[in-house]
Amino acid sequence: MNIYKLNRLGGYAFLNPATMVDGNALSDLKLRKSRDRWVAPTVEMVLENKGDQKYPRYQNSDYLTVGYPPKFTSHAIEVIGDMLSKNGEVLPLHSTDGSEYYVCAVKSIDALDKPLSEFSCFPDSERIMLVKKYAFIKDVISDADIFQVVGGQRATFVSQAFVDRVVVSDLKGFGFKLVWSSE
Repeated sequence: MNIYKLNRLGGYAFLNPATMVDGNALSDLKLRKSRDRWVAPTVEMVLENKGDQKYPRYQNSDYLTVGYPPKFTSHAIEVIGDMLSKNGEVLPLHSTDGSEYYVCAVKSIDALDKPLSEFSCFPDSERIMLVKKYAFIKDVISDADIFQVVGGQRATFVSQAFVDRVVVSDLKGFGFKLVWSSE
């Protein structure tokens, strides 16, 4: 079993909140019990950055995230939506260009095998500040294709099955860093 940290590849487009209020709504996103209370924040696609000499124009992307929470195109939802819904809640976003984008409130699970991991906590807290080496409890993550760790950083982790489906489907902008293997 392999677990990867999900990242956006450099040079690919991403979504920014349209206003500070929209940004606060996204950064405060937690798994909800009901879609009825969801008020979709407005986002805008960032396709260019004239100040970025390496990537002045970004490529189209299906994974549109900088930081947290994970955001996706409708095409990505068609491909991996079942995995996202099984492990969180997929919610719509409003966009300034009329395109369909989605955010996923990912389930947090108590999966970090603390005795085998190397990490540091914030002073006077059990909240994890930095993880140097990940180890996961295999039984806890066996059915999780995408998850976050309770009490941890806002990193998003994915299974080998998730990675394989993204790669086979040729979804753009997804980056994966292997952080743990049970083998």
